[in-house]
Amino acid sequence: MSAVTQGVREREVTPGAGPWRRLNVGAVGLALAAATLVPWLLVQTGQRFVVTLLVTVLVYAMVAQCWNLVLGVSGIFSLGQLVMYAVGGYASSLIAIHLGLSPFLAIWVGGLAAAAIALVIGLAILRLRGVYVALLTLGFVMLLQNYLGTGPEIFGGFYGLKSPGFGFTSNPLLSTYYLGLALFVLTTYAVWRIMYSPVGTAFTALRDSEVYAVSRGIDPFRFRLLLFAYSAFFTGVAGAFMAHYQQSTTPASLSFTLLTNLIMMIVLGGWGTFWGPIVGAVLLVFLDGFILKDISAGWHALVLGALLAVVVIAAPEGIAPPLGRFLKRAADRFLPDDEDEDDDEEAEVAR
Repeated sequence: MSAVTQGVREREVTPGAGPWRRLNVGAVGLALAAATLVPWLLVQTGQRFVVTLLVTVLVYAMVAQCWNLVLGVSGIFSLGQLVMYAVGGYASSLIAIHLGLSPFLAIWVGGLAAAAIALVIGLAILRLRGVYVALLTLGFVMLLQNYLGTGPEIFGGFYGLKSPGFGFTSNPLLSTYYLGLALFVLTTYAVWRIMYSPVGTAFTALRDSEVYAVSRGIDPFRFRLLLFAYSAFFTGVAGAFMAHYQQSTTPASLSFTLLTNLIMMIVLGGWGTFWGPIVGAVLLVFLDGFILKDISAGWHALVLGALLAVVVIAAPEGIAPPLGRFLKRAADRFLPDDEDEDDDEEAEVAR
């Protein structure tokens, strides 16, 4: 059996496997309970700044997970995920401003608009390969940023649009956080479902060996276009939520700084893994929010670059996989393993 075939077979897991094993179901439950209670306690004790960082984590983790589907799982070297993020924010804001649609409904319109744009872009780029995809999608980011800043007045120019807020009257920050948490959970579930499904196996096969995948009847263009639109929808929802949360959306949502930060979240957490983008988003947002917030831009970039270099050298697979193995070994000391659990499951925990 070839290495590629073996790799694909290892990805063929049944629903409920992968990250949601017996051991991890309890961990996920505890994490959700903490994500629900801790922000409430933080607001009660006046730590509102930490809750704003948590909202940012939720949004960036959503975008990073979707981008990881394209980059890490499917191997499409697209740098255009911010296009879908910005389209979601602008579409939702314009609909809410000019048609009076509630932001709670407008965010889904933002997701649909992002998916539609992704289909158009995908038709243009997904027959290309490698660096050509990266350059063309980066070009779309730069063109859209310039167009939004200098184009029709309806987009607000470089100052952007003043997006309607969600209108929460009781604990607006906490209520917005819980809405973001619900969207994050929905996105995470959607990512898990497609990663650990026959469709996800097809994406992995296309990434590892397109010749092998095609020989098994997989249509590369159609599957990649499906994934492009699927990830774009949730990215657009994240962009729309952020626009209404900040009550503004500007061309800065397409900034090169945000683009590189999101890529760093994926690489630091674990390229192509399930938990990696989430771990990377938590790490980078809180690093920026506490440790690096008072240093100059030059030192800020230097510290982040050094951190990335250390992680790439010391843990090429990212932080999440070794962290997952450590937690599993710690939990195994208190909970017995299932009799039918094989050795390969340990490597899947971090996914």
